[in-house]
Order: sequence, then structure tokens, then C-alpha cells
Amino acid sequence: VILTSGISAQNAVMNVRTRNTVSAGQTFQITFDVNARAQDFRTPSLKGLKLVGGPNTGFSSSTSIINGKVSQSVSNTFTILVQAEKEGTANVGAASCTVDGKTVTSKPFSVKVEKADPNSNHQQQSQSAGEPEDLSGQFVPSDGAWRGACEKRG
Repeated sequence: VILTSGISAQNAVMNVRTRNTVSAGQTFQITFDVNARAQDFRTPSLKGLKLVGGPNTGFSSSTSIINGKVSQSVSNTFTILVQAEKEGTANVGAASCTVDGKTVTSKPFSVKVEKADPNSNHQQQSQSAGEPEDLSGQFVPSDGAWRGACEKRG
């Protein structure tokens, strides 16, 4: 979760955490982190993925006082559970939410879907149950998809 103090809608960003590569039939999480109090989350369009759960919402707020200086931070997390339908490239459109009346969006990205290995079903399940890989601000040359921060739109 990203914690940033004093975030206004103008400085709000949405970061994406998920896996670069999955197997056909595998279920995995896509997590959208917003560094501000957000509402009205809109799930992204999914091509080659089936939505099987969510969105689930988390909220975090903290206040600290250091040497008399007060700082506050808030964050929202939205998580969806998806299943890769078939081998190839799955595309995820932009998710969005509202922060102080302004729209904040993620950047669209893609996930490589490999052929399912029938001998590794247990391994796929244990991988999907783990913590997703953090892709904030990464460029993935293999498919040209940008993953990471997005800024408010207009």
C-alpha cells in the first residue's frame, strides 16, 4: 500500500500490482492502489480474462506527529480476482475511481498467458494464492505494456 501525506485530488495516483505472466486457467489478483481517499471504483475492461471476484476494497489511514509536525496519510486498495481464459495476451483496460470529485485512472496493460501445464495444477494454485508482484512504474519490454502510476484526468 502506498502511503503519502497531504494528497489532494490533483496529486492522486493509481498504481497497479499484478503478475507479468500467468498460465491459462489460472486465477490471480489485480490490485489497484490509490494514494488518497477514493470512491466509485470502476472495474477495468477485461479481454482474455474473466472476472471471478471483487472488487474488494481496503482503506488505510494514519496520523503521525514528529517533532510537533503532524502528517496524515490515507490510501485505498481495490482488488479484483480474475481467471486467464486462454493462451496468448490478456488485456486489462483502465480502471478508475473518484478522488475529491476528480477522476483518477490507471493505465491499461497486458498480461502474458502461457499454456497450462496439466502436471502443475497444484503449483498454479499456490502461486495464485501468494502476494502479487508489484509492478508499479515498470515497463515490460516483452509485451510493451506500461504498468504503474497514472494521474488524474480532467
